[in-house]
Amino acid sequence: MASTFSGISLAGHSLLNSQHSMYITSTNINNAGTNGYSVQTADQTLGTMGIQNNLVSGGAAATVDVRQSQTLYFNTQFWDASSDHSYWATFEQNMVGVEGRFHTLDGTGFVPMYDGFEASLLDLATSPDDIAARTMLVESSTTFCDTLNQTAENLISEQNLLNEEVQISTDQINELSKQIASLNTQIRQGKLEKQNVNALVDQQDLLIDELSTLTDIDMNTVMVRIGTDSYESVQISIGGVALVTGDVHSEIELIAEGNLLDSQPRFLPVWKDTGQPLNISGGQLKASLDSRDGDGSSNGVKGIPYYMNALDDWARDYAKAFNEGYVAEDGSLVKGHTDGYGLDGTSGYNFFTNDHFDTNTFYNQGSTIDSTYENITALNISVNPEISQNPSKFAASTSQNDPSNSDNLSNLLNMIKSNDVFGSSSARESLISITTTLGASIQFSNTKSTSTLSDLQLYTTWRLSETSVSIDEETTKLNAYQQSYNASAKVIQVWNEVIEATIGLIGG
Repeated sequence: MASTFSGISLAGHSLLNSQHSMYITSTNINNAGTNGYSVQTADQTLGTMGIQNNLVSGGAAATVDVRQSQTLYFNTQFWDASSDHSYWATFEQNMVGVEGRFHTLDGTGFVPMYDGFEASLLDLATSPDDIAARTMLVESSTTFCDTLNQTAENLISEQNLLNEEVQISTDQINELSKQIASLNTQIRQGKLEKQNVNALVDQQDLLIDELSTLTDIDMNTVMVRIGTDSYESVQISIGGVALVTGDVHSEIELIAEGNLLDSQPRFLPVWKDTGQPLNISGGQLKASLDSRDGDGSSNGVKGIPYYMNALDDWARDYAKAFNEGYVAEDGSLVKGHTDGYGLDGTSGYNFFTNDHFDTNTFYNQGSTIDSTYENITALNISVNPEISQNPSKFAASTSQNDPSNSDNLSNLLNMIKSNDVFGSSSARESLISITTTLGASIQFSNTKSTSTLSDLQLYTTWRLSETSVSIDEETTKLNAYQQSYNASAKVIQVWNEVIEATIGLIGG
């Protein structure tokens, strides 16, 4: 009878093993479309073999573990690519936002408005004593200044939005690291209780996927043994500093360091326990920081400060040359607006000021000409109200006795067309170069975004080849397990019939 019950036991174990395998395979099929799900495989072992009465007997196969089909290598490659692509895609998006603030595409930006100002100067040169032409000059110059002011305000608004994005990304990193550490705890507890923790591992990987879009990370696993079992505990670091270790996560906080363009506090992410800045090189957080703070001097990154500085430099250099004159390439001094005379014979008025100051208020701001003009920025450049309210004071003439000539206006037009003020380009070309630099930055970012997206897609494909569910393969497995289940059930049925027949003969 021992062999009888051994056969029944063997068939019963085989039945349970087939049933377990069918459950795992069915779970795979049911989750084929579930985001982040990793296909599971039953790790099986042969039963114990033995010899009885010169006959070799074998035990039934048994499921000893349910393994996920994933590798740290593919995950690491994916997370690195995710961080790189997220940086360039976000930086490109931010710079496109800056370009939108310039209104370069809708014809209402500062370059078209400057063209209108130049055109009005040329019109006045043909009839310098025409009040209507002078009024048009004032209006076009005011419109140009207003457009520069608005562009600067737009850049300030964009920088403030990026400052908020830094806050949002930092909060997200803290929340994700907290959840990842919590899952480490749950996975450990599940292992202690002999539970299948693969769903928790999948959930954790999805969180790490999301984290990799925010910042570059280094991730490794530590094998932790619990009795005869073991599990992998996730460890994550940023720039060599631990973010998650087991069930502990380090918190990032924001400190005010320096100011934004409008003097509002500029937030910098640091490690809360040490106060050290984060050393990051990728992800949305880095892109927001570079877009917000890049002035072109650090690693050549051109963010909002770079373009604001370029506009400020252009505004003060242009205003100073227009007002005070400039030194030509041959060393001669070319006179400016303050040296000329208006129709009313008056002189000494500067055409451009800041904050709508009159001439005396403007000059009283500084002890020298250079220090005075440092007060002019793209945000505050304006037309002197003494001229905007009385266009006859525009100094087109070089002679008080002949206020209707346009010789001084010719000096101003020469300044605009020459390369003497802005180096290797005219005033207009120098202004346009700001937008072309931005356009080139966007194009470069787009190229990098496209390239890193290709890498990300490649590693996504590689990872899915390891972790995704193949319906055909799982269906084939399910059929095999079903056949094994049916065979085991048939064996039990046969043994049951044998036992019933034997009992019947004994009883008869």
